[in-house]
Amino acid sequence: MMVPPPEQAERKAAAVLALWGILSYKVDLVKILWKHSEQPVHLALICSVILKNLSIHVSELSLKNEMEKQSKEFSIMATNIITEGYDKLPPRALDLLCEKNPVWSYKPLTEIAAFAKDHRFIANSCCQKYLDNLFMGNIKVRDLPYGDITIPLWLKIILTNFLVFPMFLWIVFDDENGQSSKIRLLKHQQSISERKDPNLEKIYLLN
Repeated sequence: MMVPPPEQAERKAAAVLALWGILSYKVDLVKILWKHSEQPVHLALICSVILKNLSIHVSELSLKNEMEKQSKEFSIMATNIITEGYDKLPPRALDLLCEKNPVWSYKPLTEIAAFAKDHRFIANSCCQKYLDNLFMGNIKVRDLPYGDITIPLWLKIILTNFLVFPMFLWIVFDDENGQSSKIRLLKHQQSISERKDPNLEKIYLLN
């Protein structure tokens, strides 16, 4: 039987304690644990969806409204963290959205937010940027100003659809590693030229 590392066991224990607290409706305890959590965005989204689903089965109106209010507060907490992280360090925030952790059953933040139907979290700029890159296949439109003249984004897209030449000016195709197609083409041509280099062939024959 494989024993998990102490750090992972501690994270899992803290997550289980937070889940027990939210299921027992000990919101103050959960907020204290949330402040010391290593994954506050995951925890806030999970607490938000739990309170939202539990409030459906509550008949007392005051308690129902209070649970809905707390669910909204946890959603705002998660959204504020990811938005602030995206403003300060966009690559790390985008990586956080697709990060999978065994504590949360390898569920990324985007999947948790989609399951919770958390429109507030999905509508923030970081999630929208991630979804744009996902659905557009890492196609990016470059900004090439010509002096004081700036061509709007919509005009670039329309011209690219009907003409071939603007595509080479404004459209960049990036792979998962962030390398553009031009860089990959240059590396490919360089590798071919190195293989065709007669000096390299002579060295190979001498060896």
